[in-house]
Amino acid sequence: MSGAGSGGGRHYDFDLQLRLLPGGWSRAWIWLSGEAGPRVFELTHAGENPWREMARAAAEIAAGADRASFVWCGEPGRDELRLTVVPERRNRLVLSCWDDEACAWTAEVATSHWLALVYAELLKVALLLEQKHFRAERDVDFPADELIRLRVSLAARRAVT
Repeated sequence: MSGAGSGGGRHYDFDLQLRLLPGGWSRAWIWLSGEAGPRVFELTHAGENPWREMARAAAEIAAGADRASFVWCGEPGRDELRLTVVPERRNRLVLSCWDDEACAWTAEVATSHWLALVYAELLKVALLLEQKHFRAERDVDFPADELIRLRVSLAARRAVT
């Protein structure tokens, strides 16, 4: 594996944080093992909801798919994040970020770690949206259906393992 974040770091040296901003924008931070700071993504919610796509991809992986991907769009630019289960170690996946058909970085992470991060961050935002003051400034189509689908896939995955 090549690229930033692919060095000999442990899977738990990987983190994700999501923040829903007013005005149809959000921000995502991904911390990769061995890097001083996070990768920052400024995301627009115009068009496809970036969190819906991420939740859908996570649910597919949780349900046993070997690969899934999602696109995060900013203005300008877009990043495609690809999730690929490591065939000889199904409890691991490679997350790679592609910008204009070139791989910007890759990271290997425990599948359960990635799924827990995605679920926890989406659940955090869902709970914040229940707060009137938070919801008042944010006009977003929150992917509650995909959060439920991910929760069901995670429960089924735990029942099998």
